[in-house]
Amino acid sequence: MKKIIFLLLFIPAICFSQKSDVELQFDEYEQQGYSKMQISFGGKYNEELWSFRTGDQRINFTPDDLIKAAQDFEKGFNKAVEWDSIADANNVEKLNKEIPFNFITTKGMLEDAGFEVVGPKKGDFKFERFIMDNKTYSYFKSSVWQNGEYNVRSAFFSFPSVDVRNPEEVEKFKKFLDFMKSNKTIVEEKIVASKSDLFN
Repeated sequence: MKKIIFLLLFIPAICFSQKSDVELQFDEYEQQGYSKMQISFGGKYNEELWSFRTGDQRINFTPDDLIKAAQDFEKGFNKAVEWDSIADANNVEKLNKEIPFNFITTKGMLEDAGFEVVGPKKGDFKFERFIMDNKTYSYFKSSVWQNGEYNVRSAFFSFPSVDVRNPEEVEKFKKFLDFMKSNKTIVEEKIVASKSDLFN
């Protein structure tokens, strides 16, 4: 009986341990030095949500939804690498194709529409290959089409694209993927650190 009571007390502690009414800032994620994405967790209006922002667009994930999205991102990226290899073997210079995987956001926001909350929305992956200045580029792209309740306002949220032929960009993407997969642990550590700072 004592074990059951302990479990009942312990489970809520796990469920609510990731709340943060203070917005926790994380490093920006960027590729090619110009496409930046700001990442944060928590805050007054999003206590249990991750926030990803590019320009005036924002999408949100719960920690569990972000882990699911990471699995889809990994499958999509691996498919892009596979298609790049096939294109090399068949001397394909140009290719623009949708990747047959999707991810789902928890919700989003159209800031230019008076901060209209939308979602959840389905995100898509694409593969684009081309040659420029005698060099081949093969990009893995991911984006979310967000539209308001009455379809008056809409916009694309785009993650920074990754050239699967560029080792430096691939390395950055894999670190970002690890970040998505381990987001619960990262949040826990950040919350503990932020609380301890209050007493220093």
